[in-house]
Amino acid sequence: MGETEIWDFPKPFVMSILVQADAIDHYGHVNNAVYVNWLQEVAWRQIAAEGISLHDYQQWQCALVVRQHCLDYLLPAFLGDHLQLATWITRCDERWALQRTFQLVRTKDKQTLLRAVSTYNCVTPHGKPRRFPAGLLATYQRLTGDTC
Repeated sequence: MGETEIWDFPKPFVMSILVQADAIDHYGHVNNAVYVNWLQEVAWRQIAAEGISLHDYQQWQCALVVRQHCLDYLLPAFLGDHLQLATWITRCDERWALQRTFQLVRTKDKQTLLRAVSTYNCVTPHGKPRRFPAGLLATYQRLTGDTC
């Protein structure tokens, strides 16, 4: 199976993970809460790779907050596993809602361990809905490959 054949969508942003001991729970596999942290980390890395920082969000007086996480745990990950976590921005309503899709693959056997979808809303620092700032919207449009 080729590298592009393992991903659910084209042009993933990919983060490598080596499962460390602090990710393992009392059942001997990666704890479910750790996956959520990884989703957040790959999302921040993707946006940073586009040149957007926390400082930019502060200047724009906005934040993206999670409205919903849907995680489908397919197979467990274990200590020492080498993983690849991919993300895509798969929907953007051009106003204030954004959807990110994730896929976690174990490197050695190319098995998908997790698929997830997260929905985010753009809000002010006080939690009120607000439109995406122009610079952020342009980045999301670039990442979705069309007008989002």
